[in-house]
This record gives sequence, structure tokens and C-alpha cells, in this order.
Amino acid sequence: MNFRSLIKKTSNWLTATPERSLDNAYKAALKIKEIEDNHFGGKKVSKENADYGDSVISYFKTEVNGYLQKINMGLGVFKTSRLFLNISNIQESPQGQITERELQRNTTTAAILLRN
Repeated sequence: MNFRSLIKKTSNWLTATPERSLDNAYKAALKIKEIEDNHFGGKKVSKENADYGDSVISYFKTEVNGYLQKINMGLGVFKTSRLFLNISNIQESPQGQITERELQRNTTTAAILLRN
């Protein structure tokens, strides 16, 4: 594998990161919904919504918490990767310098992504 090919593959992987992280977060959300639908009548995981013992409820809560962590991680990766992809796409003026308008646009985009 030559250097140019490695750079191309790395670039493709990085470009796909936001979509991939959102997809992973969505799959985790579907797993939570599946647990709620199949075991708790479509309601939140709790003792009030099913006739299970404490250990079973604890197990399902642990599963849901694990999926919630995956969702939060996926959203964090999405925001971070979008920030870096937006920063790396800063366009330069013909003189090779970033224009004031372009700098302002990218700064605003970065601030919005970090705030959310």
C-alpha cells in the first residue's frame, strides 16, 4: 500500500465518522426501545411497568444504561468529528490567506457544534 492510498483511506474513514457514529447511536436507541417494547409494554424500564423481580429489573436497567452510554458517546463523536471536518474544510482566498468572512463562518460553526 502506498502513501497516497493510505491517506485516501484515512480521509474516507474520517469523512464517514459522523454518519457512522450517528448510526451506532441510533442502533443503541433501537435496542432500548426493543427492551421497553418486549418486556415493559413499551414503557420505561421500571418495577411499576412489569412483573419482574428486583434482579431482573436491575439487569434491564444496566442494559439500558449501557445503551445510553453508547448513545452519548456516539453523539459526542458525531459533534467532535463534524467540528474537525468543518475546520479542515476552511477555504482559502486566492492569496492563500483565510478571508475574514470565512474565519467568522467557521468560528460560528465550531461554537454551535461545541455548545450542542
